[in-house]
Amino acid sequence: MQAVARLLRKYSDELKRYAEKAYSDELMSIMLTEDNRLHYSVMIDTMSLFESNVTFAHILFECPERALKILDQAFHQAALNISKTHKRISSMVIKGTIHVRLTALPNLPEICRTSLPLCSDVGQFMCISGTVIRRTAPKVLEYRKLWKCKKCRHQFTIDAEVEKGYIFEKPIVCPNPEWCNGKNFSLLSTDVVPQYCKDYCEIKIQQQFNTLTVGSVPRSMWVILEDDLVDSCHPGNDVNISGILIQRWKPLSRGNFINIDLVLYAHNVEVKNKNISGVVSESLAHEFGKFWLENQSDPLKGRDFILSSICPQKKDENSRIRGDLHLLLVGDPGTGKSQFLKFASKICMRTVLTSGIGTTNAGLTVSAVKESGKWQLEAGALVLADGGLCCIDEFSCIKEQDKTCIHEAMEQQTISVAKAGLVCSLSTKCSILAATNPKGKYDENLSLSENTALASPLLSRFDIILVLLDTYDEKWDKMVFWIYFRRTKFYQNPKKSFWSLSKMRSYFNMIRYINPKMNPSCEKVLQTYYRRQRGLEGRNFARTTPRLLQSLIRLAEGHARLMFRDEVLIIDAVIAIILMESSMSGSAVLDGLTTLHTSFPEDPISEYNMKAKTVLELLELDDLLTDSLNYGFSYQDSCLKKLLSEASFTCKSNKSNSYLYDKNDFSQSSHSSNISSDFNTTNKHSEFSDVHIL
Repeated sequence: MQAVARLLRKYSDELKRYAEKAYSDELMSIMLTEDNRLHYSVMIDTMSLFESNVTFAHILFECPERALKILDQAFHQAALNISKTHKRISSMVIKGTIHVRLTALPNLPEICRTSLPLCSDVGQFMCISGTVIRRTAPKVLEYRKLWKCKKCRHQFTIDAEVEKGYIFEKPIVCPNPEWCNGKNFSLLSTDVVPQYCKDYCEIKIQQQFNTLTVGSVPRSMWVILEDDLVDSCHPGNDVNISGILIQRWKPLSRGNFINIDLVLYAHNVEVKNKNISGVVSESLAHEFGKFWLENQSDPLKGRDFILSSICPQKKDENSRIRGDLHLLLVGDPGTGKSQFLKFASKICMRTVLTSGIGTTNAGLTVSAVKESGKWQLEAGALVLADGGLCCIDEFSCIKEQDKTCIHEAMEQQTISVAKAGLVCSLSTKCSILAATNPKGKYDENLSLSENTALASPLLSRFDIILVLLDTYDEKWDKMVFWIYFRRTKFYQNPKKSFWSLSKMRSYFNMIRYINPKMNPSCEKVLQTYYRRQRGLEGRNFARTTPRLLQSLIRLAEGHARLMFRDEVLIIDAVIAIILMESSMSGSAVLDGLTTLHTSFPEDPISEYNMKAKTVLELLELDDLLTDSLNYGFSYQDSCLKKLLSEASFTCKSNKSNSYLYDKNDFSQSSHSSNISSDFNTTNKHSEFSDVHIL
């Protein structure tokens, strides 16, 4: 340890010179702020630091606590040196609360962990990924006290040990170097407001669901946050937390067993699913632009290609009316409902997959737990899925009194909590994908509510309800035979290589920032269909409400985003009507639509033309037949040009912060193959813009 200390002192000057050279602007801006009580973080790219000082990398992982302390001191000294030579020295305020935060740690299994650490990792510096499920209330923590020896009048400080839960212990012997050996002391730190204090809170993180193997129970652990990290994350956030793993125990008492917990002392917190503008790599931006150029003559084939890879989408935070689609699958056993839910959970960045069997009100919404004598809220499935997708299998198995709790979460997308003296409202802006079996054999003569034992108010909150009936179909049965007995894909095309999960996530993260505008002709089609549904004899009164019109708008806008357009056309309205006709909203213009026994058509253009003609003729909108043949590539082209002219290109760099590309670097032709990944300029969402396509 002494050798490590000498090395740290030796390389302290090198770290100081590195700070003065690479981060002088950040340090100057901190010194120019007037408030010296706040804590300031300087984000450092780890690989850049290691390249400038290779030895420090070894020291960091050998003795992380001392290394981080020396790093903070080096940057503090660098700030002092900068302030002495700066022309605005009179405006600068000395800060003793500068913290260096290491970001972009090397992706090595010894450092970046997907599973929670074990006791063998104590004392190591690491980065852990997890989901925040609980956060304690922020507190003011006294971490140091001043004592005086009554014998020699020597004054000294004692720091609280984090391993002992920040509990102070009275000194035993006077630490005076002149060997006083006094044993009586008086406490000098008796102020109402302690002199040495800092902000403090703890969060509880849980292993992410997508990192667990089948049958594994997610583990959880506590993380200590101090100073400016206290408000850095909230329950439901997916985080990467770097820090030092320590052991913590309660004060020892005679006759009781010692209980040691593993706790992470946080150094930096990075929220992975924070709602910022989409960040897509430059190569993917090129690839998406090239994809639509290749499908210029037949954009519907491009759409079907994306759908064949499965395509959900993300949410909008500013929608006043719900913008997320809810989908319910009602089907016979063996129709693949659970597999559909599992695959959808892999696609979305943020997903919670649960089953209705054994699920309670608290498990779906929020529960109140008592921690250290105080009540805290622990997020349930819908709160944890905020900003993503919540998949609920066996939906009908949820108890009746527990189903009513999700009414508010599905429509208002909030949960009002009044438990244990805690009154608040939590956000649940997520899409719900639910699956259920009918009661016994599905009877087409009965209503959907009678077949599923789900109340009408709950059913009306689902935008689409698809009934999957396992009826006899020779072609479908032949396909199933080939899948199960020949272990081959019936519709496999060796010339096509479908998009991977990561590429689909990038594409959906990109198109969610497009804000499509409603075309007047499209509005006319949707309004006519809505009035037709309302005027049907024997209509479902619980379904044909204004929620039906909202669902149609969400579906049309979602299809426009999927097709990479900034305007909703008649083709989008027709597709929305076909989807609605396929659900249980009632067949107003089309008959004979089946949900289960369908596949992608060989000629999607001809298939669409036939359906569009049928829909528009039945709605008596023959004058729009010509407009319905506009498949929208010109709008895709204008969307590309708009992004090129208005948006900056934000791509991932090797460093923690992003860099910008000039738009002229990407405008090579009128049909540019480069797409902007920063949609901030188009992120003024409409009321119905927050759509998930499933």
